[in-house]
Amino acid sequence: MNQHWTLADLLARFPELLTGWGARPTDTATGQGRYIKETGGRRQFADVSVEGRPAEQLTITLGHEWPAEVAQELRTDLDHALLRGLFEAVLRHEPAALGCHLVITGVVYHQDASAVAVRIAASMAFQDMARKTDWTPRTPSGPVAA
Repeated sequence: MNQHWTLADLLARFPELLTGWGARPTDTATGQGRYIKETGGRRQFADVSVEGRPAEQLTITLGHEWPAEVAQELRTDLDHALLRGLFEAVLRHEPAALGCHLVITGVVYHQDASAVAVRIAASMAFQDMARKTDWTPRTPSGPVAA
């Protein structure tokens, strides 16, 4: 069950995060983010894999499946955390990576998973992917002329 969000969907969900015109990757790259922390005797864990490809506008596809034992309410919270973590990382990237198609290729579910851990791991996965490719600046009408 792949879920797919366009830039318009993401902006409707997180309107306070939009800045700049953005950039697109020059090629396909993958990244991984792993977050492990223990606070107050409780362990938080998340492991997220992402693939980024050049695109005309930002889209995010959740290409993973949660195990059957994960309650629907928790799945919704974790998916929201994935989207928010990626979207925040995309917009923090300089210039913002608005010409990118991101696919969540994997999320390792563990009983210690939390929305906070998933959000941080998703952001880390994007940052890892972003370091592995070059970026072409864009304007609203397309790539910037050289």
